[in-house]
Amino acid sequence: MADHISENEIAALTRRYEDTRSDVETIKHDVLSLKVEVASLRRDLDGFRTEVRERFDAQEAKFDAQGAKIDAFLTEQRSVNATLVDLLTGLVGRKAEEA
Repeated sequence: MADHISENEIAALTRRYEDTRSDVETIKHDVLSLKVEVASLRRDLDGFRTEVRERFDAQEAKFDAQGAKIDAFLTEQRSVNATLVDLLTGLVGRKAEEA
């Protein structure tokens, strides 16, 4: 009789072991799947960061170019303004002499 009880206990323990082993295998599979997804997300995020950095650098270059154009325009405008002041000063001096 003791052998029959022992055999039932061993059978029950074996089933529990197999069930647990199956659960562990399922968990391992799920963890592996998650690792693959995380790796994929990291690659996507790195690509996104690179794309954002490239776009930011391109915009920064455009702003720098616009700034250089504005600076050149202002320099030219100052030169034109100085020339106008010289011409107007000369004209004002002539009118004063004529009057």
